This record gives sequence, C-alpha cells and structure tokens, in this order.
Amino acid sequence: MKSPMRIPFIPRNAALALLLALAPTLAEAQSDDFSHGDSLWTRQDSIYELSLAYGLGLGPQVTFSFPASGGYRIQTVPSPDPVNLGPGRGGSFRQDVNYPDNFSVAADLLAWDNNTQQIATVMSRISNPGAGTTSGYFLGYNTPGSYGNYPGQGVLGIYRVDNEQATSLVLSTITLNPTNIYRLSFFGQGTDLEGRIYLLPNTNTPLLSLSANDPNYASGYCGLIQADASDAMDAPSDVTYGFYCATNFGICDQPQNVACFAGAAVTLTTSAIGTLPLSYQWTHAGTNVIDGGAVSGSTTAALSLNSVTTNNAGSYTVIVTDADGRRAASVAAALSLLNLTHGSPNIRTNFENGIPNGMAIYGDAYIGSDTTGASNVLHLTDAVSSEEGSLVVSDLNNGTTVRSFDAQFDVLIGGTTTPGNSADGLSFSWATDLPAGPFGEGGSATGLTVTFEVYNNNSTLPGPGGVVKFGGRIVAQTLLPLSFLETYPNFVPVDIRLSSGGLLTVAYNSVVLFNHLPIPGLAGGVAGASFGWGARTGSDNDNFWIDNVSLTTNPQILNFSPISHPAGVSFDFYGVLQSATQVSGPYTDLPQATSPYSYTFPAGAGQMFWRARAP
Repeated sequence: MKSPMRIPFIPRNAALALLLALAPTLAEAQSDDFSHGDSLWTRQDSIYELSLAYGLGLGPQVTFSFPASGGYRIQTVPSPDPVNLGPGRGGSFRQDVNYPDNFSVAADLLAWDNNTQQIATVMSRISNPGAGTTSGYFLGYNTPGSYGNYPGQGVLGIYRVDNEQATSLVLSTITLNPTNIYRLSFFGQGTDLEGRIYLLPNTNTPLLSLSANDPNYASGYCGLIQADASDAMDAPSDVTYGFYCATNFGICDQPQNVACFAGAAVTLTTSAIGTLPLSYQWTHAGTNVIDGGAVSGSTTAALSLNSVTTNNAGSYTVIVTDADGRRAASVAAALSLLNLTHGSPNIRTNFENGIPNGMAIYGDAYIGSDTTGASNVLHLTDAVSSEEGSLVVSDLNNGTTVRSFDAQFDVLIGGTTTPGNSADGLSFSWATDLPAGPFGEGGSATGLTVTFEVYNNNSTLPGPGGVVKFGGRIVAQTLLPLSFLETYPNFVPVDIRLSSGGLLTVAYNSVVLFNHLPIPGLAGGVAGASFGWGARTGSDNDNFWIDNVSLTTNPQILNFSPISHPAGVSFDFYGVLQSATQVSGPYTDLPQATSPYSYTFPAGAGQMFWRARAP
C-alpha cells in the first residue's frame, strides 16, 4: 500500500444492529463468524457509489460472498479510472457501536494471494465515512511487493487515515504464508495504538508487535477494509476474513511464558483496555502476589522478580479491573528455570592471545581492551558511526553434518556517542554463506541468524529486540527494552543452543528469549557451516564487543545400514569409534577404525554395540 492513498467509504444505509454484550460485564462488544451472512454490516463499494453520484455508468466494483468453508470474502476489481477514482477498494464496517477512547478489534485472515499486490486491514475509530471524508486508523498487512520501500517483503503497519489519505505511523516487515491462518489484532487506549499479528491457533504470543501514538481521533466504528496496493493501481484484491470481534474492555496482551536461569531478573507484563483507571493484581499459584524483597509491581501491568529461584517457578495470572468494575483474568503464564549444560568445546578463546587458528576477523573488528583496561576483548564495532566488523569461525567438523551445537559468549552493547539514537545491532550466524569479509546485524542470507537489534527503525529487523531468521526470513522476534539490550560498561552472557531436531534456545543475560523454537530446515542438521558474529553502526552507533567465545558442535556421528551377505553392519561416523558387547559398556576405543566402517559378525558371535565420541 502506498501512502497517501484513498480509501473512501460511502455508506449505503444506516441500519443499526442490536448491541452485543459480554456477560456479566457491560462491555460493548461485537463478534461475528459470518455463518449467517453480514446483515449487521454496512457494505462499502466506493467506486460504484461515486459512479452513481456522478452518472459514470459503472457497475458494482466489489463482491461480497460467504465461502462454503466459512468466512467473509471481499473481492475488488481493478479501478476503471485510477487517476480520477483512485485504486480499487472495498470494505464493510459495523455502525452499531461507536467506541469512545478505547477499543480492541480483531479479525482472522483465512485466504489471500501473496502474488496480488493488496492490503488487508482491520480499521478502528472510523468517522465521517464517505468519499473524501473517511478518517480513523487501521492495522494492515501489505502483501510482498505492494509497499515500494520493501521490495519482495510483506509489511505490517499502523496507519492514520485523514479524509481518505493514509499516512503510515509505524511499519515492520513480515511475510505471511497463505497456507496458514493469522489474526490481525488492533487496540488502543487514548492516544496509544497497538497492533499485533498472531499465527493461529496461538493467540497468546504474537509474531510481530507494533506501537504508535497519535492524538487525532478518539472514537468511532470498527470494521474491515482492503485495497489494491500496486503502483499502477491496476490490481484486484481478494481476501477472506474469518472470526471478527470488537470490544472496549479486556486484556489485549497476555503475559508470556518465561524460561530463565536461576538468579535472573524477570518481568511479566500485560496490557489491557477499559475505562480508566485500570487496576491490576498478579497471582502466583492462585495466591495474590505482594510486593517486598525481590518482588515489585504486583499491582501494576508489569510484575518484576529479581534473582529468581525455584520458589518463584510456577503459574502466574493477572486480574484487571476497570473504573466501571469490570474484571478480566489473563491466561496463565508459566515461569520455569533452565539449566543448560555444555560439553567439551571444539574451540574456545578469550582473545588474550590474539585470534586463534580457524578464526578470522574482517572490516573494523579488532582486539582491544575492555572498559576497565584489564583484559582484551573483540571489538566488532566501537561507538563510531559507519563501522562494520565480523568474526568468522571456519567449519569445525570438516564437512560432516552437524545436528546440534552450543554457542556461549559474553557481549557488551552500548556506550553510544549519539545519545537517544542507538544503532544498529549484532548478529550471530551459523551458515554456509558467511563471507570472508565484514557483515553486520543482518547476518546470513541463507542460514540461521540470531540478531540483537538496538535500532528502533530498521526496515527489515524489528527492534529493539531479538530476532531469529532462517533462509533470510524472520522465524520469530521479541521486542525488548533498550535498557535490557544495552549493557555498557558490563559484559553479559549469551547462550545459543540448537538441539537435535532443529530446536533453538536463545538466552540473553540469563533470560531465555526463545525456548525450543522450531527452525524449518534444520531438523536434519547442516554440513559445512561456519559460525560468525557481525555488527554494524550507521549514522547512530553503539559499541558491539564480544569475549569468552566457546563453541561445541555435535555432529551426526553414526549412520547405520544393513549388509546382506555376509551378515554384518556398515556405517559412517565422525570422531573416534568405540565398541562394546553390552549397551551399557564398557566401551573400548577403536583408534584405527576409519569411516565408513564395516563389521562382519563371526559365526556364533553375540551382540555388538558401537558409538562414536568427539576426537
């Protein structure tokens, strides 16, 4: 979608529907699964209405239908006159409830075509609907290629609409898979606007979160709109929406499950809308939490737990009450403690003796002192604008497939010389395409990259926060306070583990950001991959330093296949082969064995067992 862009609404009737209520509260609520059509909705076909008004002789431009599989399908044809009539567009909204001050509206995206340049949205605070007059806000998904600044990528954005002219308030890239079902969720309290997109059936943890603030519009209707978003304004749009709901009271952001190490500081958060003021009460295992000691914020939207112990583990909920006495309880969030154990590393360095064999640094990276001057660390960048530096560790397993790894290192981020404008970020990658040269926070274009992004306006990496990419696309992201990511003048530990089956765990400063996150394409491991760290600064900057790097890989060491004649086994292995006559051992090294290894069972032989250990 381009900005500005016309999105007119011409109401064909002003029929009001019955007000829905959420018992036992008095919340003004709407919901619809479209199983009985759209009798409660006001359909919009703006170009057709303009044609009727000015005698243009055009037929209807928008089709509304209800697929047998469910949902509300809206289709628009290309505009017959883009210059004078604007792009093709269509929509439908609910005039039965006008939400003052606070709102929450959501709709499921059931079907669309990423190859059609279009935008699908949920809209709120709609006022003065009509050609040249429609105003309000919307949360919209632009399909790949439909937003010129982000070629080939989908874009989620919050927009303000002034008399049909759309202006983006905040944007971030995300490409949705049409084989999945997603939920667009948009809510606001006063001037604060929040957008979320969820991959169903998970409506607890968003794939992407957006925040904006705008004072222009305080109340209005809610509904659905979509439009042609091509440069030439010559494309159709075709979107099927699923379950729709809107209300003026409730919990909008559920507290998230947290996994952390003992001793970590943890904050559980929520957000809600309702008649102000809102009050909060957190519970732990069904008992009200009370401030004191390491606990604070028990009656706020953010519960803080310092120096977490096993006593803090368990289930947490929050109860929100608004000024009208309405109450809502969150889903339960689990706090659990992890203990990541690590094997013997393949390579380890603290940079006191330079760059070890098998490692190389590029660009602006260099070994220098830490903030105390007492020891050496690797400076990927300093707090200097327009720097880029990287460290690459060559394949540690000589082309053997690696199915899991542990990476540990300490990181220091911060100390910007452009206060209030930190940039850009630091990446950790495991990939086969890492260059023999500098790279920044974007990391690998084809492999696994974990980015700690401090810049709040990166067009491809949401921030500040942690981002996981694979194959150049975002798999998951979590927004984080800049104060958490920036640690200057101190180093904090980072643990990144890929477990067998392609499950990723990432911990930053003892807080687990991602726990057993499935990474498509890594379930079978990767052969010939290198490890790398990269960082970059732009016109704004930060220090990005690392130290105490430790890497442990766990290659795929055995691959058995039967031999028919004579009876025996053969297999490939990596490391030192061991054998035993019982599964429990003892195992004896076979140092002369080479891969592939073949063994023929002698006549009358009993059972045999093999395993391989790291060299």
